[in-house]
Amino acid sequence: MGQIINVTAGEDRLPEALTATVKSGFRTGEYLADRPAIDAVEDDETVQFVVTNRKQGLRIRGGTTRHVLPDRRYETVVVVTDRRVLALVGKVGGDRQFALDISEITDVGTATKGETGLLTIERADGTTWGVHTAASGLSEVAAYLRDASDGCETGGRVRAATESIRGLFEATVGSAKSLERDRIAGMIPTAKGAASGESDEDGTAAASPESRTSATAARPDKPDTETAIDDILQALAKTDWRARGAKPESPFDLLAEREDELVGVVVHCPEDGRIDRSTIERCDAITGAAGTDTVMLATTADIRSADARLAADLGVRLRNVATLSDTVDPPTIEALTEMVHKVLAKAGWSVRPEASGPFDLLADSGDELLGVVVHSPEDGTVGDSIEKCDAVTGAAGTDTVMLATTGTVREADERLADDLGVRLVESESLAQRHVTEIDRD
Repeated sequence: MGQIINVTAGEDRLPEALTATVKSGFRTGEYLADRPAIDAVEDDETVQFVVTNRKQGLRIRGGTTRHVLPDRRYETVVVVTDRRVLALVGKVGGDRQFALDISEITDVGTATKGETGLLTIERADGTTWGVHTAASGLSEVAAYLRDASDGCETGGRVRAATESIRGLFEATVGSAKSLERDRIAGMIPTAKGAASGESDEDGTAAASPESRTSATAARPDKPDTETAIDDILQALAKTDWRARGAKPESPFDLLAEREDELVGVVVHCPEDGRIDRSTIERCDAITGAAGTDTVMLATTADIRSADARLAADLGVRLRNVATLSDTVDPPTIEALTEMVHKVLAKAGWSVRPEASGPFDLLADSGDELLGVVVHSPEDGTVGDSIEKCDAVTGAAGTDTVMLATTGTVREADERLADDLGVRLVESESLAQRHVTEIDRD
């Protein structure tokens, strides 16, 4: 999950997460790509705490929720000084850095579950930072930030409400794209086409009142909330999720848990068969309640493309109750890597893991050396990864590069891969039929 280090606790040496980019000893991976976090600290600042996490990155919630996640081999390093909070997220194309003055903080909150914790920092302009990390030491960081912000002058806070986050910059290669949409899109069932009629503001066709009435009447077996909950429990029971009822005071109808993820489930059974925008926004607002990591909106309504896009933007999992058991999450990076290894080996390639460099696997077949990059939407968009694969072609003596992804591959991604000569495979296509395609290519 991460760690919290009190730099003022009397240690003679500054922590490695602050002064280095590459981990030492037996630990694998890197903290950041560009430079140590200490380089972002100004000369007149004193470091108080260093807070890290490996996968969860930084969540910035305002009108919408934006997740900035580290690329696969990097981490997120948050530095608390006597003047600012600095968040650095490791990225292949250049680390992302965010900063806010302590004078801008209006409230600080914490939530813990076992050994994991969540630090939330609210700003005067209405935005909130969320940082997942270890539970140990979390209350100490929160207490320091509260005391430090209380000691700031009121005028500084009011001024901060109209300013953008100071020091915000994004050192990235190419255009910046939303990675949360790709991560969530793979979890959303195919949206049903809306009936012809008037258009919504976003251009999505909206059904006429008459058609909505007939559609509702045509579904006499549409389940009520209790029946929908039973259907959800039965669907989850067939997976690796463990579901249970939520407490009466909870905003959720169910809680679903697996490994280190806790999802709050909201069951939605609208009489008119439509999802209100406010329902999805409410699910976004209660993310984190009861220690949840994400929220799932399970609905008996028809899911329109506009609903799917809004849910993707806000990071809300949107599922139709009727198809819930048929909708599975994409495989983990580890599982996908193993799938690629088996498929290539069965096709006659000699496969070995790559301990360093830009590839996850290297595969030999005759006089050809193939570099394999395994991609999760947390590492950026599929298009971005295709461009990176093109850039690293030839590294480690490779002749070609393959990108294997758990993300959603769109037509534009396929065209880009063809244009650049990058072999592109989806996790769902790594079946027996794809072995021949890899062998033939």
